[in-house]
Amino acid sequence: LLGLSYRLLSRIALEHAEPESPDDRLLSSARLMLEKDFQHPLPVPEVARSLGISRSRLDRLFREKLQQSPLEYRIRKKMERAAYLLGTALSVKEVAFLLGYCNQFHFSNEFKRFHGVSPQIHQQGSD
Repeated sequence: LLGLSYRLLSRIALEHAEPESPDDRLLSSARLMLEKDFQHPLPVPEVARSLGISRSRLDRLFREKLQQSPLEYRIRKKMERAAYLLGTALSVKEVAFLLGYCNQFHFSNEFKRFHGVSPQIHQQGSD
């Protein structure tokens, strides 16, 4: 339910923003795709294909507008979601699974690299 609420709010926010150009509309669509369903992998070429553009154009668009690659954007959003979920009653293992990590330790390493602290320390700080 929490995931569905987040996706709905993200979609509403993106749909109600007035894109100024075709590139802005493409970027909004790509961001929406990259922010949903973290449980399953979403290869960047698949996003580009769905939008009818090349991977290099998608990468260039993200770098020009957001100063990061589409993959970096997805990881950042995933880690923001992780920080939020760790503030709930979910365990680190459950959060890792919800975000598509098969291995809790890989999740912990990526979380620490992004946030500078382990998920356990982050979780203790939000209690």
